[in-house]
Amino acid sequence: MVTLSGAHTIGVTHCSSFSARLHGYNATTGTGQDPAMDGAKAAELARQCSPGSPNAVPMDAGSPDTFDTGYFRALLANQGVLASDQTLTSDNATAALVAQNAGNVYLFVTRFGDAMVRMGGIRVLTGGDGQIRTNCRVVN
Repeated sequence: MVTLSGAHTIGVTHCSSFSARLHGYNATTGTGQDPAMDGAKAAELARQCSPGSPNAVPMDAGSPDTFDTGYFRALLANQGVLASDQTLTSDNATAALVAQNAGNVYLFVTRFGDAMVRMGGIRVLTGGDGQIRTNCRVVN
């Protein structure tokens, strides 16, 4: 799963998916930023994502259109946009995988390809048992 999360090196996420990390991290006061996020990154995102903003931002701002290790390098710098991504660095075992992927693009793309093949074989539904969704968020 750590390696598969590297798919976040491409694409965007809507501000609503992480705005609590910027504007309301403290449950008591409803203010403050997530202390796990780099302060400069939090300030940059807060400029792009005011509370209630419909905007979307890249999950890998350094190379948002390139399948590379920028996402993992950002996690190591505490610049993960999504809390679920940044959490990968909070455990020694997953943090080691993040660091390995960050430091070796060949290792990352090889692991990613292998993981996608394995995931493709998980409970494949065929015929009337499955469906190809026209919108991934909604059952046809």
